[in-house]
Amino acid sequence: MNYILLILLTGFQGIYSITSVERVEVGVGQTLTIPCQYDARYSCYYKLFAHFLWNQWITIVDSTSYSWSERFSMSDDPTQRLFTVTMKNMKVTDTGSYACRCEGYVYHTVYILVTEYPRLYVGSQYVTGHVGGSVAIYCNYSIGVDGHKKWCRIDGYCAGGNYNHISGLSVKMSGNGYRVSTGVLKVTLRRLQESNTGWYYCSVGDLQVPVHITVTQNTTTQQTSTMPTVDDVSSTFPTNKPHSQKDFNLALLLGLLGLLLLVVICGSLILVIRLKKRSRSIYCISSVLSCMATCIATFGEFDK
Repeated sequence: MNYILLILLTGFQGIYSITSVERVEVGVGQTLTIPCQYDARYSCYYKLFAHFLWNQWITIVDSTSYSWSERFSMSDDPTQRLFTVTMKNMKVTDTGSYACRCEGYVYHTVYILVTEYPRLYVGSQYVTGHVGGSVAIYCNYSIGVDGHKKWCRIDGYCAGGNYNHISGLSVKMSGNGYRVSTGVLKVTLRRLQESNTGWYYCSVGDLQVPVHITVTQNTTTQQTSTMPTVDDVSSTFPTNKPHSQKDFNLALLLGLLGLLLLVVICGSLILVIRLKKRSRSIYCISSVLSCMATCIATFGEFDK
């Protein structure tokens, strides 16, 4: 009875004063953000988000930082004339009618269904693009959802058909049609501008899913400056420069020294085996070590 009386008292005021999505489905345990756009005249008004429970509206979060549960939070931006409500770890018991409301009876109702298998959803509600670039949003839908496919701003202005524009933003939709089957609706936004930053929603039949687009300055110039220079590449990879005469002589010397050491070691082993007396064996080994030290000293002087 209170719910019917509220509708009769407000008439059509809530419809035109606050705009948002109307019906959303979200997976159990997921996070959902609902944007609520309001008229400039309500910028300084008290805002709240209410849940219709026990035949009455129960405030679950408001602009004074009140929250019925730590799972709910609100953020108000008067300059954009929009407040958002974020609900975390959604439960089946959260299913029901909600209302974006400004002080008094200015409102907009949203029905939220929490289910294991939402029939319309996106991978992320937050997408980022660059000025002059493009982004693609994939709206996943299930069989049994009938109706038109649309891409809309949160204020209700929509683009439909295969190609359209919203505030200078080029919108292309693939797979558009009235009869919907299981699949993905791809929405491509081209020629992005910073002014395109804001909340939109994907609509299939009577279901919607909000998506926030953030457009930032292109950082290509900054990225280019961090690319390796020609000198950097040259220092990383081997070059085809010819070897100098000194390099050639050094390689030749190393080969000769290696051969000499091999001959000395083999000869020494033979002498040690043949010599019977220990004193002579020690003397022979000492001679080998002395010879090796002389070779190493000679190599060091040549290298200098």
